[in-house]
Amino acid sequence: MLNQLNISMRRSVGYNAAPITMLLCAACWGIGTVMSKNNLLSFPPLLLLVVQLMASCAVLWTAVLLSKTPVNWSWANIRLGWIGILEPGLAYVFGMFGLARTSATSASLITATEPIMTIILAWMLLREPLGRRTLGIVAVAMVGTLIVSLYGGQAQGQTLIGDAMLLISVLCAAFYGVMNRQHITHLPPLHMTAVQHTFGLLCAVAFLPIAFMAGEANQLADITASGWLMAIATGIVQYALAFLLYMRALKHLTATHASVYLMAVPLFGITGGALFLGEQLSLAQMLGSALILFALIKLRTAPEDTPAPLSLPMPETAQC
Repeated sequence: MLNQLNISMRRSVGYNAAPITMLLCAACWGIGTVMSKNNLLSFPPLLLLVVQLMASCAVLWTAVLLSKTPVNWSWANIRLGWIGILEPGLAYVFGMFGLARTSATSASLITATEPIMTIILAWMLLREPLGRRTLGIVAVAMVGTLIVSLYGGQAQGQTLIGDAMLLISVLCAAFYGVMNRQHITHLPPLHMTAVQHTFGLLCAVAFLPIAFMAGEANQLADITASGWLMAIATGIVQYALAFLLYMRALKHLTATHASVYLMAVPLFGITGGALFLGEQLSLAQMLGSALILFALIKLRTAPEDTPAPLSLPMPETAQC
């Protein structure tokens, strides 16, 4: 009985901390995107992705070794890492190529639809409930996200192929969120993230010869030492830390609710752009940010469709 009470308390604490964890995840992705945007001034896109994923894998596997957590490294568990081919693999490969071929406004609007695609897929594939109250909250958050994104860039250099690549990127990311919800119990979040990022790195490396043939190799000599260090830093923040936080939160939230919290990514992105890149915040962006914050607060207090903590196997250390 005492052991069961302890397990229940641990799950309750994890569930209550999940929204904060998701907001930290959104902050890492938003600010990390700003850092990557600055990095792209001196770094070729796909090479930047490979360096970032190498840094992420190095940090994650070091943490795995230091954790000394007993894990069943069966092939059945390891092969679940294929989800990493979807994201950060294909999602970021197509995202990098697409971003280089379309406008910032178009890119922001397309990527802002990722949460709503995830919600639809979660409803279709996982049968997650969507009550009227939750749908209303999602709608408010989506309007805020679109406002923030619409006024976040200049419509220059837009091409159909760039938009198509970004759409593929968003679809891969949406499927990643849904697939993760199905398999999150098989490995601890740290170990699952490390395996997925290894698969993602292999996917990105497979595309590297294409990028080199397109001319990325010619830019290697122009990369400064500070550029390499910034690429490593963004890999740790935008990939290792952000994905680990996401995996931890997903243990206690449905894919639907996790996606709503990710609508705060543009909010942190524009804030980071203002702080680090000197970009100006418009009145419309402030309004959109306020709508996102309002939706997140209402989501946390909504009595309808509140997800129950995921039932995870816990080691029994004591018997009552």
